[in-house]
Amino acid sequence: MSAYGIMEDDVSRLPAARQRMNDQGGTMEEKRRSRDEECYSELHRAAAKGDVPLARTLIRMGMEDGVNTPGRGGETPLHCAAWGGSSEMIKLLAEHGADVNAMDDDRATPALVATKANAAGALKTLIACGADVRWSDACGVTPLHAASWNGSDMCVRQLIEAGANVAIADHSGRTPLHDAAKSGNEDAVVALLNAGADLNAVDEVGATPLCYAVASGSAVIALLLIECGADKRLGRWCGWTAEEIARKTGQARLADAIRDGIESITKGAGSTAEQPAREAKAQHEGTTLLHRAALSGNVKSVEILLSRGMKVDQPDAEGCTALHRTTLTGSAEMMEALIRSGADVNARNSRGYTPLHAAVRSQDVRKLSLLIDSGADVNLKSGSGYTPLHEAVNVGDAAIVRALVAAGAEVNTCNTIGATPLHEAASLGDRAIVSELLHAGADARIQDSQGRSPDKLVPLRERALAEVIRRTFDSSRGR
Repeated sequence: MSAYGIMEDDVSRLPAARQRMNDQGGTMEEKRRSRDEECYSELHRAAAKGDVPLARTLIRMGMEDGVNTPGRGGETPLHCAAWGGSSEMIKLLAEHGADVNAMDDDRATPALVATKANAAGALKTLIACGADVRWSDACGVTPLHAASWNGSDMCVRQLIEAGANVAIADHSGRTPLHDAAKSGNEDAVVALLNAGADLNAVDEVGATPLCYAVASGSAVIALLLIECGADKRLGRWCGWTAEEIARKTGQARLADAIRDGIESITKGAGSTAEQPAREAKAQHEGTTLLHRAALSGNVKSVEILLSRGMKVDQPDAEGCTALHRTTLTGSAEMMEALIRSGADVNARNSRGYTPLHAAVRSQDVRKLSLLIDSGADVNLKSGSGYTPLHEAVNVGDAAIVRALVAAGAEVNTCNTIGATPLHEAASLGDRAIVSELLHAGADARIQDSQGRSPDKLVPLRERALAEVIRRTFDSSRGR
């Protein structure tokens, strides 16, 4: 006998037992799958897949009575449609009598399922069909809780507009604001605060939304909660206050803000002699709170930080302002907000690049136009002598090249090695941009620091392009 009470003879008979099961109709896995499938109707499966034509056919064939039939876990076809995110399927089932507030075995309704699946379109349709957005499941979780911790600010807004209770706590004492603060969803936090959420609600472990914001590293949310009146002394997370959490998790500047107020990091605390050291430390730490708020896309957070004295052009570790970073990877709307607040559209980072260089790299004509219309200099050079036009050539965007030329970009300006934009385009073998530059008056005779004209830099595979440049060179020389 083995240590687990299994006889060797038992083991030897196992293959034969398996074979008998197979002889009686399928493998163990097939039998298990068959049992699972028996618990769900064809309508359940069609709803989950969003197969509206099949569902419509099944209903016409007499399965209309099955629209409220529960599956293995109590899920109706409408629960399956909500998880799949098909608004059209939800409408079809509701039109044929599906209960939009049906509960599964965990008391979850289709609205809660849709929210957990981050299916904003499905949720909107369910609400239009009469879903109860205040219902809670067996754990006290409402759709608003789920949307808040799931990071779906769109679902949060839909639920609030539909009358969801922003103050309700689940069985752990957590409100939707606790969940939004913990998830780091700034837009959801703002929506909940605007709807009157309780800043100082305490859950069963004694933590407030501020505690969760700090513990999850969401500094902007923490400052927003403080600005809106959160009690910094209230609440404990693992026995620590919000300030203690910040210090124990390496967020010293946030801890200072919690203790002394936002001014301690936006205007500098202590003597004037201490301020340069503080600023150097802030840059060494990398991105500032303003950078993070700007990249999050939350205009209100940015406005709060700026209203408390944070400098709109404060650089990060690489010398980039919030406008640099937002232009490269953020939204045009946030760029507009920063520019309205006085951001320098010609600010240079540690390598001499301006926001306009960043706009070129983003290949977003709208961002480019916004900066130009706001006074950006199209001919400012980086530390290596690259203008935005050089940059546009290197990213290979003919539309950006045209926009810069139309805005007055100099086509014959040279970088530190004497290369013009035409040199760059020729070396890349980019026919479209070479044509754009020649049409704009690029001089094919200019030589770089090594005495090479643009035609000498064209790759061998692009001999025809070299000829085009050479003909332009010859015609220029004959003038």
